[in-house]
Amino acid sequence: KATKLRRRIRKGIPDSYRGIAWGLISGSDALLELDEVKTHPTYQDYLDESSSHWDSIICNDIDAALSTHASRSTGAARGREGVVRVLRAYASMDGDLGYQSGMHDIVA
Repeated sequence: KATKLRRRIRKGIPDSYRGIAWGLISGSDALLELDEVKTHPTYQDYLDESSSHWDSIICNDIDAALSTHASRSTGAARGREGVVRVLRAYASMDGDLGYQSGMHDIVA
């Protein structure tokens, strides 16, 4: 069973199931059942809290990087939105640092 799962993961997990799959594989879904884990904010909580102040800064920085790196622009629309979401959540989580120019390279 583990071999079959490993083979299917290597083929790629469809986007629509990726969050569910990683929750099951990493065991994070089991941790969410514990009361002490429920007190910590989740990725979605940080996205919901994120300030629109960061949106324009993040988008402008990513757009500038994509315009100068043609190889990154191929099929970048879906990937770009994922990077924007991660950066928005991080800026919300670490309010002291927020977003700094160039963080998109680390996330991408």
